Amino acid sequence: MTEGNSLYEMMAIIDPELGEEATSKQIDKIKKFITDLGGNITHEDIWGVQDLAYNIKKNERGYYVVLNFEIVGDQLAEFKSELALEQNLIRYMLLKAPKYYEFKTLEVLEKEAEEARLKKEAELEEKDQKPAQKPAPKPTPEPEVKEVVEETAPEP
Repeated sequence: MTEGNSLYEMMAIIDPELGEEATSKQIDKIKKFITDLGGNITHEDIWGVQDLAYNIKKNERGYYVVLNFEIVGDQLAEFKSELALEQNLIRYMLLKAPKYYEFKTLEVLEKEAEEARLKKEAELEEKDQKPAQKPAPKPTPEPEVKEVVEETAPEP
């Protein structure tokens, strides 16, 4: 990382109706904004068209792009104002990456999630195959025996 620059991650969702060529031009335009402001793109991860969790601007799907880049913090406000003017950008989120951030692609994240799922299933199967050990029964308290003393009235 260059002196004075900070590492940022941006996820952008582009209108999927643009087509392949226009989408590529939009991505190049965003990358040009970064480089024109003195930034340096370190990673690029194209996810492609994915379903949105909820409709955004009447869109059910979006073209996802994740960019990691270094830029001087002072230039960030200008970068955000450029992004705000982009009509084909459905939504974007810009985050400052932690100091020791490690970039992972979508494929790596999906692979890790699958490995974790398989491990969890194996643990559950192992647990089901072991004979269930019933907990030791709790000792029942012995009933208290109360001594009943009959009182008789003194004889007159």
